Amino acid sequence: MRRDKRASGGKLRYTYDDAVSYQCESLLLIGVGTAMKNSDYDIIAGKISTAKPIVTVFTDHSRTPIKLSDKGYAKLYTSIVDNLGDLIPVCKGKSPKIIIGGHSASGSAAIKSVSRVERKPDGFIGLDPFDIYEKKKFIPPKSVTPVDKSIPIMTWGFEKTTCGTKINNAAKPAYRLAGDDKRVFYRLGNKTDMKKVTHCDFADKGCFGPVCRGSKREDIKDAMAASIHAFVASVKKGYVQASDFAVSTVAADTVSVELFVNADVPE
Repeated sequence: MRRDKRASGGKLRYTYDDAVSYQCESLLLIGVGTAMKNSDYDIIAGKISTAKPIVTVFTDHSRTPIKLSDKGYAKLYTSIVDNLGDLIPVCKGKSPKIIIGGHSASGSAAIKSVSRVERKPDGFIGLDPFDIYEKKKFIPPKSVTPVDKSIPIMTWGFEKTTCGTKINNAAKPAYRLAGDDKRVFYRLGNKTDMKKVTHCDFADKGCFGPVCRGSKREDIKDAMAASIHAFVASVKKGYVQASDFAVSTVAADTVSVELFVNADVPE
């Protein structure tokens, strides 16, 4: 089941499986990337929610192509949380675990929005979030990104920069800034053939027209959905352990996937 709604602060498109007996145990609020629409992520939304008590919501907190505003993200988040039963009837009367996040610029907006909201989220998912800055020796960043270390975080990123999303300002630093007992980072190998996977593989057809196309690989989206299922389960349990996050759905002979969990520190 899929529906579009408007709320104070923006738009949302939610997906859930109406064949599941108990829906809305978990609510994912994932912001769209730069110049993207709510309808550009239907494939992965379906893979996340099918046969699971998860409502997957892709949100758009900006009327412009730029999605970097943490204030805007917080406003839409608060509107959805405060009016959840009216906006998403299947969640009426429920108290789901709420996991926020976003693709690209919305990922940055989401992670920075936490200090602005009253109802703290239970977790964060970053789909190559950008820009994320951490303190570097001898090279001061623009501004260190505030990351709430008490919130579990899972990010997906890349070995080599694609679509202008620098790897040292995206998924890797988001993971490095998180609490070291509740974090997960998947790094897709794309050094040898950048056409295999890109920053826009989360979307149905890539993004930015010819500038950043996706590979349209189903196995990549299957792996991402499986990892999200594992992360949702970890949020419910209240702890993160590496054995829950093994990914076997990506064709390892064509794309490598490095997994970092908790104390692991990627370079």
